[in-house]
Amino acid sequence: MASEAAYMHQAPAVEPLIRFPISSFCRRPIYANQLLNEAGMGSMLTAELRIFIHRTFDVDVPFDVLFKKATLNSLTDTIARDLQASA
Repeated sequence: MASEAAYMHQAPAVEPLIRFPISSFCRRPIYANQLLNEAGMGSMLTAELRIFIHRTFDVDVPFDVLFKKATLNSLTDTIARDLQASA
């Protein structure tokens, strides 16, 4: 229960840190449940985002997940949970 509470505090802090670069890469606003590839994230931008996430959070999100399945919400959850697990 305590780890879930810590996760709930981290997710709101993570979201704006990834929303801005994603919006910048796509050059448009990103909606919380919009697939990133449908928002304009091609393979090269996905690779850049993956590097950004790794450098910023020290979290390794597989390329396939980012390119095919990721939304802003799912990515926020993934990063926050990984940060909580490594804390």
